[in-house]
Amino acid sequence: MRVSVARGLVTTAFLFNLFAIVSAGTEDPYLGAMARGNALLVRNQFEDALKEFKAASAARNKTSVEAHLAMARAYQGLGAYKNALDSATDALRLAADDKKFEAFSRNTRGIALIALAGNDSKDSA
Repeated sequence: MRVSVARGLVTTAFLFNLFAIVSAGTEDPYLGAMARGNALLVRNQFEDALKEFKAASAARNKTSVEAHLAMARAYQGLGAYKNALDSATDALRLAADDKKFEAFSRNTRGIALIALAGNDSKDSA
């Protein structure tokens, strides 16, 4: 399971590094928070990354699919799979007709569901 989560984190890190490059030199609080969060996520500093992604989400009135996906990845890193599922579900709702973000959201939800199912089987053993 760690490999799947790590692979997802790397994918998200790559995507949000693009935000860092594009936002270099801007004063946009959303882009700055996303770039800082991504840098923290890559270093496995999940709690601090989550704070940045929540700030980014708030900067866009909680309507950013990217911020919700990033929060889901941070929650996965923390092992908080229910929260990851909730964030990914919010991202899916926000993705609307964007097929790329719909796919990312569904993939992230699937990873969280698999992790939750694995935790349930451990609890019953």
